[in-house]
Amino acid sequence: MQEFKSKLIKDDFSNPKVYNYSCTKVDYYEKCKQLLNQIKTLISPEAENLLNYYNKQIADIENCLAFMKAANNENQPIDNEDILNNKMNFLKALDDFTSRVHDKLDLAVLTKQVDSLFENNELFEKLHISQSPKAMKKKKN
Repeated sequence: MQEFKSKLIKDDFSNPKVYNYSCTKVDYYEKCKQLLNQIKTLISPEAENLLNYYNKQIADIENCLAFMKAANNENQPIDNEDILNNKMNFLKALDDFTSRVHDKLDLAVLTKQVDSLFENNELFEKLHISQSPKAMKKKKN
């Protein structure tokens, strides 16, 4: 995904950013759809509203792709309207994906650290404090 991002942006450090328009709309929206599906794998199944939000975005992309294919516009290059579209934006989705990956990694590290506090801790054993895996429900706050 980072490689695809580098194809979209010529100069990431300029203000405003300078974009590259070398891929087709179909390629762009397919990458958006792929990235949104990857984001969904990082989300808890209990977060129904968030999953519905991403499912709606994917459905919008699929409708857009079907329309382009029906109109035979599959080779049309992307433009500013595509890259800056708030509803289907690859760069925004990539930032979302990256932050969710970091959040998931941070949660895993924190969970491991908390678990290690209870392992072979003499003070907790003397106070009869333990961690029951059955009673503990891991939840991200």
